[in-house]
Amino acid sequence: MANSLTKLPRGMFRIVSGRNTLLLQKKGYSYSHECNGYTVLSNGTRAFAVSDEDYDHYYENKWAFCL
Repeated sequence: MANSLTKLPRGMFRIVSGRNTLLLQKKGYSYSHECNGYTVLSNGTRAFAVSDEDYDHYYENKWAFCL
């Protein structure tokens, strides 16, 4: 889905951007936490980072699918 990585306090995360963020929800990923300008989405075993701007744009700042 993406090639870029970001190092956050909880580890390294692959960055997903644009409409690919919607694919994460369809694949069972949900809100985990926010850190340093990224929202981290996880499925319990894997996690991806989405920029806060993309998260707000594609999810309209809704956390209805939170764990």
